[in-house]
Amino acid sequence: MSSTDYSSFYKEIQRKHNDYTAPTLDLIKAFTKDRLDDMQEFCQWPELYKTVEFTTVTNRRNYTLSGYGRQYKTDGIRFFKDSTSNATVKRMGLERYQESVTDYTEFLGDPTHYIPVTDEDYYLYLTPDSARMMSMGIQIKHKFMTADSQYFDFTDERVRVLKYGVLADMYEDKDDNRFQVFMQRYKQGLKTQRGNLKRNLNKEMRYLPGNSVE
Repeated sequence: MSSTDYSSFYKEIQRKHNDYTAPTLDLIKAFTKDRLDDMQEFCQWPELYKTVEFTTVTNRRNYTLSGYGRQYKTDGIRFFKDSTSNATVKRMGLERYQESVTDYTEFLGDPTHYIPVTDEDYYLYLTPDSARMMSMGIQIKHKFMTADSQYFDFTDERVRVLKYGVLADMYEDKDDNRFQVFMQRYKQGLKTQRGNLKRNLNKEMRYLPGNSVE
């Protein structure tokens, strides 16, 4: 199915309901858009990690992940190391950091912890006293995973999953008990498609053990 032309898909849903009226077509289009967004968002955060590197700045404690040109989240950092010494920089809660450090400018040296502040921002503690190369394995949000992408192309199987979702919406709107059947098929299809994406993403991605910090 083309990522921009869904006319044949709409007609299939119309035939299923034997309803070709304009209001129903508008409803089908709205449900299709909602389910496309739902399918793509569900597949945005698979357990995939990439190693990225950055250089610290002397006397600077706050850093932002968005500068790497993709969307990350600090909760998704799996390991964090000084590239030279290979020492692991571990996670520390912000509350503990605030209790331990009154004036962060007094604490300079080798970073031993990172402190998540927001989804994209984090602090280093101790505050680095020099420029040094750091590396991290971090969960990445695949912004490129869109309907126009090779990672989210609409195979026959994916069209079938989309149809289940739209039909579930249609039957729910009609208070029809078939809603439960199609919703179950849709949810199972989502899980399968997410698994397929994880197996077929580009080679720069790699899996890490679920609880690994190294």
